[in-house]
Amino acid sequence: MNPHFIYNTINGIQSIMILKGEEMANKYVGVFSKMLRTTMDMAVSENLSLADEIEYLRSYVLLQNIRLEYPIKIVTEFDENINPQKVLILPMLLQPIIENSVLHGLSSLKRSWNIVIKARTSQDLLHLVIEDDGIGRKASLDKKKLNMVQHKSHATKILKERIDLLNYLEKAKSEFYLEDLVKNARIIGTRAVLTIPKKINT
Repeated sequence: MNPHFIYNTINGIQSIMILKGEEMANKYVGVFSKMLRTTMDMAVSENLSLADEIEYLRSYVLLQNIRLEYPIKIVTEFDENINPQKVLILPMLLQPIIENSVLHGLSSLKRSWNIVIKARTSQDLLHLVIEDDGIGRKASLDKKKLNMVQHKSHATKILKERIDLLNYLEKAKSEFYLEDLVKNARIIGTRAVLTIPKKINT
């Protein structure tokens, strides 16, 4: 988890205390403390359910929304044969992708925006697709160069290293890549595609 996120969240809760009162601030403190406990639990867990990962992401996004003028919304689209309570994935597998979307593709937009998480299976594989309706990869890179942004997100780099390690240790068929979402020759967002071995909690 990005240390800047923790710092910004604490500052945001302080602002809420002043602007919106103790009750609203306590709500966010509760979400934040639960998320930190979950993060520590995940650090020592081998797997968790897709449902738990999505709940964790919703908490992450809720806290990000504290500092954003226009809120993020998470939408899930799972095939009917997928039970998110039963499907198992590595802990915090999707969080780096969501973090990357927020930091580089979405937070500068002057409108509300969406992150859509899709899941389907084929044979022994689980296919996870995360799409946002942000500015796209090239525009994000140009923006960082223009503003001379010094902070670098290592989220996707770490995720790729985890995938490489998974393939080495388990002889898995995992892969991860990013691509632009294009409509009518215009970039309308970013798509992250993650394929991992299917694991079901029986």
